[in-house]
Amino acid sequence: TTWSAAKLVELHGDVGGYARDHTQLELRDVDVTVAGYLGASEEAVATNLSKSAAFFVNDYEDARLIDRLQGDYSTPPVFRELAALRVFSLERELSGVAFHRHEAAWQALAVGRKAWFLLPPSTEHVPLTDPCEFLASGPPPMALQCELGAGDTMYVPSNWWHATCSLAPHGPSASVGGV
Repeated sequence: TTWSAAKLVELHGDVGGYARDHTQLELRDVDVTVAGYLGASEEAVATNLSKSAAFFVNDYEDARLIDRLQGDYSTPPVFRELAALRVFSLERELSGVAFHRHEAAWQALAVGRKAWFLLPPSTEHVPLTDPCEFLASGPPPMALQCELGAGDTMYVPSNWWHATCSLAPHGPSASVGGV
């Protein structure tokens, strides 16, 4: 596939985005290229990212990567109204995104496997830990949990809390979606 880690580095390694480090109490965003995030360059060492950091690009920050990948996927018709902001996510094995919420969104997984954890909007306090820790300790009380594989799509209703973890030994996960 053109979305494997090796192909992403070969074809798009020079394109930038940001890596969000979720192990910090205050989120830390680091500008990094695809190659730097996946550890295929000296930049990976210089950025000093924790193992839990996830890579993102969207139409607000820098649409170059999404524009390059646009020919490789199509937005499912049912989600076309949720594509005002296109998003690309790349997570190394056992990295993820801590609980957060926003408007309704969808995400389609192109490669890898990803665990999702969801909590209803009425939840007042969410764990601020690395979501991959839930794999060993179990999800938070009242959390829904599911696992997506390549070709699966997740819809997250507006204001639902959600967190993800890219699963080993399936390599990095790559997904595209919209908000």
